[in-house]
Amino acid sequence: MRADAEAEALALATAIEKERTKVRAEMKEKQVKEAGELERKIEEAKIEKLRATKLAEADRIQTDAGITTQKGKDVVAEVKLALAPFLTHGYRG
Repeated sequence: MRADAEAEALALATAIEKERTKVRAEMKEKQVKEAGELERKIEEAKIEKLRATKLAEADRIQTDAGITTQKGKDVVAEVKLALAPFLTHGYRG
């Protein structure tokens, strides 16, 4: 009887250790998968931040170009107005 009990205890201990090893492997796999997902999300956030920064810069440049263009048009209008008395009647540009 005692040998049967020892064999049963050994089998139970072996089964428990197998299950423990299986659970540890599953947990490790889950951790690796979650770490990979987190890393991917961090990279996506970095890319999105860079994209937003570039869009803001492009917006600023476009605004600056619009202001510069408008200033140029204003200067041309001022010059034309200043030169109007000297221009011939046929040319008013």
